[in-house]
Amino acid sequence: MGDGGTSKRGEVAWPTLPLHGEGPPSVSGLLADAARQLFRSLREGDLLLQACRITRDVLRSDLVVALEWSDEAQAFRTKAQFGLSEEDWAAYQIVELPAEITQQIRARLADQVVSCFDVAEPAPSAKVAERREIARKVGIGPILLLGLRSRGALTGVMVACRTGAAAGFEWWAIEVAEGLSPLLGASLENQHLLAALEGANRAQAEFLASMSHELRTPLNVITGYLDILLEDAAGPLTTEQRELCERIRTSALQQLSLVAEALEISRRDVQGQIPVRREPVSIRDLVADLEREATLRRAGSALRVIWEIEDPGLRVVTDSVKLRMIVRNLVDNAIKFTPRGEVRIAIGLADEQLVWRVTDTGIGIADAERGAIFEAFRQVGSVRSTGLGLGLYIVRRLATALNGTVDVASLVGAGSTFTVRVPVTPAASPLPPPAA
Repeated sequence: MGDGGTSKRGEVAWPTLPLHGEGPPSVSGLLADAARQLFRSLREGDLLLQACRITRDVLRSDLVVALEWSDEAQAFRTKAQFGLSEEDWAAYQIVELPAEITQQIRARLADQVVSCFDVAEPAPSAKVAERREIARKVGIGPILLLGLRSRGALTGVMVACRTGAAAGFEWWAIEVAEGLSPLLGASLENQHLLAALEGANRAQAEFLASMSHELRTPLNVITGYLDILLEDAAGPLTTEQRELCERIRTSALQQLSLVAEALEISRRDVQGQIPVRREPVSIRDLVADLEREATLRRAGSALRVIWEIEDPGLRVVTDSVKLRMIVRNLVDNAIKFTPRGEVRIAIGLADEQLVWRVTDTGIGIADAERGAIFEAFRQVGSVRSTGLGLGLYIVRRLATALNGTVDVASLVGAGSTFTVRVPVTPAASPLPPPAA
């Protein structure tokens, strides 16, 4: 895990508490150091970030995430972290904690300051076991929850995580957490940090989104040159060279997808809503880009991907980035779960709605699991992918942001059809159809 909280704040020389050492550390010494650093942070205006960093250091954890309680949503929302890269953090910010996880956190901290558990422990239910399996897959192990209170009410939580290979939190770490919890709660309340941080996050998200195109360009260049090499256009490759080029291309494509999704998702505003930009979009150009990306992703596969455009000259007004993300996720999902046969994407206009249908001949989805596929961190069926189960969750959230809908029809063993309908208005000056 990278120290994502440090990359844009390198100008501040924050002292780092020791993460390793022989024997148990001094609880009073750690609390004193933490208090001093919190006091220094008051003058920098970014206390929540530094609270995450200090908590991570004093508890010798690998990642700390700060959650804030929202009375309006009756849910916890992620507000800051220390330990993730900025790209990973931008992707995770869109995820809202399910109601049952929120209830479990509040129940654990109802009558105690801190609470410990390990994702390797036996789970009380199949649903919890599934989420813990995903947590283990991304390297999370022991977890320590620190309740943050204001006038006796639970207003936030610091979630400290260690890697799956690490030991559980020691007795001294729990004592430090019990002393640190009220200190953090009082500091954050007094400085109104959360409101200030929301404005900073908004500005940062706008900057990241504006840079997305510049970041994607070199990745596209890399994959383009790799395609030339893999086609032996620069001379035949040895088996080892071809394998290395394939690995590089796979990593570049994964990063390209991450940049496209994470940077745009990071544009959400502080209320958890996703801002929408409406602009003229050429469906022909959009499909050309998506088709090119899909071709790279299924390289070496006999799977057929067929694109059908009802009106190639169609131009509409909508948010092109979000529309691209919706269709890319649906196509990627179809390719991932279709070992043979075809994936067919049909695009048309009906009743002032742009309609995309992605149909595959893949493994299908059981009726009992259909309601869960759009939940965050959920992977259904017997075939599990290497992802985190966020693709369809993102599709539904972005479709909702565009005032659209997404529906699914599926039959186990026969395939699935995902239909997205997005309200649009025609753009002026439609493009002529491509020359024959």
